[in-house]
Amino acid sequence: MTVIPPNQILLTGDKATGPLGLGHYVRNLRQRLAYQEKHRQFMMLADVHAGDDQVLEIALDYLAIGIDPQRSTLFVQSQVPELQELAACYARFGARTLGLSQSNLAHGVADITALKTRLVPTTDPQQAALVEHGNALVREVNARAGTAVLVEALPVLAAHASNRVALTSAAHALPLAASPDAIHAAIHALSTDPERASAKAPGDVEQNEVFFFLDAFESDIHFLDDLKSKYRRGGLSDAVIRHHLEACVQQALEPIRERRNALAQQPDEVMHLLRQGTERARSVVAGTLDEVKRTLGV
Repeated sequence: MTVIPPNQILLTGDKATGPLGLGHYVRNLRQRLAYQEKHRQFMMLADVHAGDDQVLEIALDYLAIGIDPQRSTLFVQSQVPELQELAACYARFGARTLGLSQSNLAHGVADITALKTRLVPTTDPQQAALVEHGNALVREVNARAGTAVLVEALPVLAAHASNRVALTSAAHALPLAASPDAIHAAIHALSTDPERASAKAPGDVEQNEVFFFLDAFESDIHFLDDLKSKYRRGGLSDAVIRHHLEACVQQALEPIRERRNALAQQPDEVMHLLRQGTERARSVVAGTLDEVKRTLGV
């Protein structure tokens, strides 16, 4: 197991396609709350083909769950033009050495390296491969400079990444500001064990959507272990575990919904926070761009 020291630069983010869902909260967003306690976290809102309204929706979700813009830098990708220029430098240099001429590849590597990123949490093998492409370029640039101009990044397997439960139900996309009625409907539509004939029969907890979410929302580990044991043996109905999960999710999402609704009444203030974060990110990226251009003789 890799030991990661604190105070590393870390890059996360989301495509600005609208409000984030419960499945994303479990697999990614909760971990970002922990990251901001230990690391210098940059959170990129990738807004290609997105409007201000979609960017605002993502920002509202971030702030509502407890992301602190003083500890996590929130920035809008399209508002950092230096990223485009850095990607162009990489495309020209990398085409000769690493096959980075593909625009999307060069842009992805620019996003990672521009902030001197050390950690990239991911659940996506393609993202991990992109990090490795970036590291190859980092080594080439540093070799040419004779010093560490750029930083090699480490892909970090996010919590729940190894959990292969296929979240196909409405709960996966359930907005974090969903109403109590919407939460009830989504939780009670979750799949459990399709092979289970009755509550008395043994049940599977590994490929079970209800237990996937209980792993995230039930804080009493001993109680959860007891539930799993009873379900595996048989004698615990799906209705009981769904009812318990709903109580956990309702309790967790109520304060998030209240904060988000309050923040939504102050869109100008939220966008101001994004502009401040974007300026901080631009300052870092501009410094990296200057170093890379000097190294490559651009």
